[in-house]
Amino acid sequence: MKNTTKKLASTALFSLIVLTSCGGDDSKGSSTPSSPSSDSAPMTSDVSTDSMPTEFAGQDLSNSSFIDMDFKGKDMTEVNLSGSDLTSSFFGSVTLTSANLSKANLTETGFSAADLSGADLSGATLTKANFSLVNLANANLADAQGQGANFRKAQLDGASLVGANMTGANFADAVLTGADLTNVDFTDANLTYADFTGANMTGVILTGAIITGAIIPE
Repeated sequence: MKNTTKKLASTALFSLIVLTSCGGDDSKGSSTPSSPSSDSAPMTSDVSTDSMPTEFAGQDLSNSSFIDMDFKGKDMTEVNLSGSDLTSSFFGSVTLTSANLSKANLTETGFSAADLSGADLSGATLTKANFSLVNLANANLADAQGQGANFRKAQLDGASLVGANMTGANFADAVLTGADLTNVDFTDANLTYADFTGANMTGVILTGAIITGAIIPE
């Protein structure tokens, strides 16, 4: 009888231990994340090389992070990269017609020979970015920050650069015919042989700019 009682007690104790370890206090073990505040800033999602999409045309990739990545030769027609961080990435010979790059960080990003005709780069950071030989016809670069950027031999005919900061930028041999350059700051910029035929240059700042051979409206 004593042995039976001991056996039952041991079994009950073992069951109690198992229940305790499996159940626990739900309030302590909850893994449900807290909801972000409605006032929090939009998050930028990091995208690794392995998870990077293979198709870009027409995709909504706004507020993403593509730092130091190579997109050479991709078709990114009408892609939405607004608010994204594209620092030091390479878009050589990429098709970005009508793409949305507004307020994107394009610091030291390379676009050599890319097609950005009709693209929206308004409010974007273009510091030291390379747009040499790029087609930016009818593109929107209003309020862009392009300090030290390279636009050598770029096509900017019909583009809008209203209020853009292009201090120290290189526009040598660039074509800006019919462009809206209202209040653009070209301080210390290289405008050698640039073509400004028919451009609106109201309020343009040319302090220290090199204008040798440039075609500038009266």
